[in-house]
Amino acid sequence: MRAFAAGKSVLCEKPAAVNARTLQRMIDAAREARLLFMEAMKPPFYSLYRRLRGHLQRDPIGEIGLVRADCSIASAPPDHPSFSLDVGCGALFDIDIYEVFLAVD
Repeated sequence: MRAFAAGKSVLCEKPAAVNARTLQRMIDAAREARLLFMEAMKPPFYSLYRRLRGHLQRDPIGEIGLVRADCSIASAPPDHPSFSLDVGCGALFDIDIYEVFLAVD
């Protein structure tokens, strides 16, 4: 929010916010200041991902009925922030956002 107030665009690492209300405040501030606000989601820019998207546009696999994806970090200690929803974390904070992005996209 201070960056927007200072007239600076923002490229934000994931997660951009820990809840919808906070995210909406940031989007509104960026729009009001006419500044770029973008989450740093890398997969759309990978050449392999772009080739996959192109292939699926030419040769679709049909309607998707179920997506199952997961990720784990076997060496993460029990007090790792990924396990604590109290600090706005959880699995999406760490790596699983990539699986969700691919499923939604």
